[in-house]
Amino acid sequence: MVAPLLLLINPLVDALVCASRCPGPSRPTPGLSSMVTDLSISKSVPQATPVLAQPPAASTDPPSDAAAPVTNAPKSVSDAPSTGGGALRNPPFYVDIPDVDPVFDNTTGQFVISASSFHFSPSAPVLVSKDLANWQIVGHSVPNFDTTTLNPGYDLQGDQTAYVGGTWASSLRYDSSNGRWVWAGCIAFRTTFFYAADKLEGPWKLVSKLDKCFYDCGLLFDSTGTYLVTNSRQSGSTTFSIGQISNDLRSLVKFEQVYIDHGHSVEGTHLYKRGDFYYIFGDDPGAMQEWVYRSKSIWTGWESQGKVFASVSNPIPRANKPHQGGWVSDGTHDWYIGFGDTWPCGRIFNVMPMSWVDDWPVLKDQASCPATVETPYGGGGSTPLSWKSDMTAYDARFEWNHNPDESKISWGSGGLVLTAATTTDNMLHARNTLCWRTAGPKSQTTVQLDVSRVAAGDRAFVSLFRDVSSYIAVADGKLTVRTGITYDHSSYKVVSAGTDGASAAFSGQTVWLRAIADVAPSGSASGSYAYSTDGTSFQALGSSVSLTKYYYSFTGYRFCVGTHATKALGGQVTVKSVAVDLVS
Repeated sequence: MVAPLLLLINPLVDALVCASRCPGPSRPTPGLSSMVTDLSISKSVPQATPVLAQPPAASTDPPSDAAAPVTNAPKSVSDAPSTGGGALRNPPFYVDIPDVDPVFDNTTGQFVISASSFHFSPSAPVLVSKDLANWQIVGHSVPNFDTTTLNPGYDLQGDQTAYVGGTWASSLRYDSSNGRWVWAGCIAFRTTFFYAADKLEGPWKLVSKLDKCFYDCGLLFDSTGTYLVTNSRQSGSTTFSIGQISNDLRSLVKFEQVYIDHGHSVEGTHLYKRGDFYYIFGDDPGAMQEWVYRSKSIWTGWESQGKVFASVSNPIPRANKPHQGGWVSDGTHDWYIGFGDTWPCGRIFNVMPMSWVDDWPVLKDQASCPATVETPYGGGGSTPLSWKSDMTAYDARFEWNHNPDESKISWGSGGLVLTAATTTDNMLHARNTLCWRTAGPKSQTTVQLDVSRVAAGDRAFVSLFRDVSSYIAVADGKLTVRTGITYDHSSYKVVSAGTDGASAAFSGQTVWLRAIADVAPSGSASGSYAYSTDGTSFQALGSSVSLTKYYYSFTGYRFCVGTHATKALGGQVTVKSVAVDLVS
């Protein structure tokens, strides 16, 4: 039987959270007659689908690329060395990975996380781990933002932008009947997109678009159908709704409200089937609490657990409680993975052991998220956070600010060549700004640039990037620091190009620019800049800059590199290397 798909929706988001999380005017919800745009994608021959749709059992054969050399990034998590043995150390990956949706891949024996990345492109990063401790970003489910449906702001056309738009909480599951992975998510609060790939690494292809927003959705392939659970953006609502999607993902078969929780606002929903029961995991964002609901029927009989499933302290000092997570199981061991707001770094996930009692989930430690967790998988420790790339080829650690203009980008043996794609006085309007995550608690990035072809009026920069950004740049024969580059954290409109501050004369062809960021919630929430002409001796430039801790931007600070013209296009900068290191 071909597996059906379910989506879960809850029409209520906490009023305070939704007021900030939902930019732009509210839109009417299309009716059941809404059409789905079909885009073809190759499919495998349908296979029988188990109740818990999973990839087939892991092969005993070694992977075909097991001996392949790795230059820029590990091809699989097994190539990434552990920082310790024995127990997993929370947080296992101290970088911004929000809106986590975990699932187990029986094909490879790996744990998988799908996350959001908002206006960064490619979007919806996919992470894998063999041991829950060492994680690797291996791809993105959304290759770019489809501006045939979405507004031109995703291409940074003119003064149009899409800050804090893009991918929010979404869902990734394996469709065993078609032998492929499927990602589902509402983009721009209007359209639900379905992307699919044979492998987590991709390539990912757009399958269809549903003219209905399944906000913060959870996806389930079940023997009875394909379902999406959702919670609506409507402020003050506490209802869940479920939609049944046709097996080919081309139409909405049925859509019904299935539950009202009169006591809680719930979002970030996940939908599961275990034994005789369906389960919904949902987050109360204001209280930072995870609630669980169950029913033996997908459409009726939903009940609350009657108590909070997860409301525990965070092992990161001064970080918020881990919440808005999901359940994942290897078939023997069960885990809850939830993120905690950890500004200004971002939203950082933790791993907690759990079990089942009377068919309800129970955390092993119901008071605190443990700093260390024993697992049966070996490895242990946490994900290494220091790395270096020679920039000869793209890897999945990188994301562009909005869709890039690929005609102005060239990866090669000499590094990444960025030709200025935009004439503007504001970095936030510049296309082809390449970004990567800051690492906690404190980290620095060092970027080697060949600036011999930077034209008069161009600014080749390394930035600390968020709603209030800054940068150090090579511009017109000098190095300069600019601060106060801002988009408003309620309207998400660009409001300031910033002002130049400290500067130093520069006339060379090669420079190393460094940005340093203290992103721990218990730290100074500050950054600084430095430069070097030999890659060894660095000179600080300017005073420290403040890093914002507002949650409204929903992503943490990124390190970025880019260039833009202020007079005329034609100049170039070559990025020779990028490195990230933890610092004390």
